[in-house]
Amino acid sequence: MNLKSKLAIARFLWLNKNMVEIIIIIIALVWGFLSVFGSEPLLDFQKEVWPSSDNEQTKVQTPDYNSNYTPSQESESSQIPLSPATVKIVSGPYEGEVLNETNKVTFEFELKEPEDNANLETKIEGFDNDWISSYSQKRSVTLPVGPKEYTFMVREKDKNQTPTKRNFKINVSPYFEKIEFDDVEAQTISQPSLITLDTDLDEGETINMTGWKLKGKRQEFIIPKAAEKYHQIFNAYPNDNLIVRKEDKIYLSSASTPIGPIQAFKINECFGYLLPLYNFILPVEKNCPSVQEKDVSHLDDCCQEYLLSAPSCEAQKDSYLQDAECREYISNNLNYAGCFSKYSKDSNFLENEWHIYLGKNMVITGECNTLYLYDQNGLFVDKYQYGQENCQY
Repeated sequence: MNLKSKLAIARFLWLNKNMVEIIIIIIALVWGFLSVFGSEPLLDFQKEVWPSSDNEQTKVQTPDYNSNYTPSQESESSQIPLSPATVKIVSGPYEGEVLNETNKVTFEFELKEPEDNANLETKIEGFDNDWISSYSQKRSVTLPVGPKEYTFMVREKDKNQTPTKRNFKINVSPYFEKIEFDDVEAQTISQPSLITLDTDLDEGETINMTGWKLKGKRQEFIIPKAAEKYHQIFNAYPNDNLIVRKEDKIYLSSASTPIGPIQAFKINECFGYLLPLYNFILPVEKNCPSVQEKDVSHLDDCCQEYLLSAPSCEAQKDSYLQDAECREYISNNLNYAGCFSKYSKDSNFLENEWHIYLGKNMVITGECNTLYLYDQNGLFVDKYQYGQENCQY
């Protein structure tokens, strides 16, 4: 091979090498362009160079239902924005206020710029189902008892307007207005202080008061376990919850309990038999079940006549009777244990009085004080103020 042929081959190889490098560079440039700008500029260029047919240009694009598209997006974007609020709240619970002692609220409101024949409407979220027309610039409402958050809103009616809002919370006990202070008597030389609670319950409704707190300026008292049906042996220590029912009254004395460790018990129809045994500070009626003729018909006539005419709760005192069978009947029946055994399952065995002995004086004469009653969760039930004339402001 001569020199001329060798030079030709070398030139051919050199040109091919440069061509490969140029192609690689072009591919890299195109790839980079697509990465930055996408394919749309190239498609536009294609349309200019090779125009598509009329049918292709008028083709309708359909949504990609595999994407995050939702039909409501278009309607939301087309909604008219709300105009600014034109009403202001001038009184009522402030923003975020917690009402611990009432479930009654009053809001007053007015237009920022007064106008004639303005129609307003209000709504309480968590209470109202819909907006309520307001014919005045005030709304008062009693909300359900128990802890719950609400939002009061007010706006002009029939206007696409942002309502003015106020958030607040009712935090009273579910038993608010179910149990209330009825009376408070201060301690005297001869009598301890006495607090009386009244109940307003429906038929069949019950409330467990064990764990409730009575709180005053100086003292507090937690209502303990109780003896609903007191038994001299089985109730050596109280193990019942203090359950109140319709028409029950609760008496709380500052004296110490007369019955051992039991501070709270409910009076029953046999308590008259306990009067000679215990010094009850709170009154207990001397009224025991009468002896029934059918129960003593097996005894002799003299014993029957005596038992049927003996004073209530006192026949057991007359142990001097000579008839042994008559004495045995008295011993087994005419006392608290016998009465309890015979009548404790009767529907009317329990009376409607709870007696609670505090062992501490909650009511101080001449003192400015407020007594509070809280349920077992620490929520407000009721309060009683006394001695306000002695308050120093």
